[in-house]
Amino acid sequence: PVLVKPGPPIKGTDKDDPEMFEWKEEYKEFLHQNRQLKDNLRSIYSLVWGQCSQPMKAKLMAVDGYELADRLCDCIWLLNTIKSIMFKFEGQKEIFHANIEARHHLDCMKQKEDENTNSFLEQFKATVDAFEHYGGSIGTDKGLIEAVRAEMISED
Repeated sequence: PVLVKPGPPIKGTDKDDPEMFEWKEEYKEFLHQNRQLKDNLRSIYSLVWGQCSQPMKAKLMAVDGYELADRLCDCIWLLNTIKSIMFKFEGQKEIFHANIEARHHLDCMKQKEDENTNSFLEQFKATVDAFEHYGGSIGTDKGLIEAVRAEMISED
């Protein structure tokens, strides 16, 4: 999340001018929201980190970019990396290998007999997210697209 900083006041605006007063109030509000955002991000990051097991923390600390993400309290990086680790696509693997593993996991997915539809849908979405995280893209396989196109033409 990014907050938009108010633009500078109009040059030549008198300090008692209502526009200058309004700008000062907007700037104070921006500073307050910015502090609040940083505090909230630190809280969320700490909460998620605190819920991680020691082995998970060790894996996270071994991933490239951990130091920067930790310093910035980058919640999105933390959650995406946890998701990747949970799907066993470690950060040390080559991106091509991780993409192939993610695609294989996606291709092999099926709903269990005792699993409700909502639960499966959530798991499916998470698997697609992991696949896309490693550069995968659903519905763009040229070979399959050409096969469907050829089939459609032959039906006409």
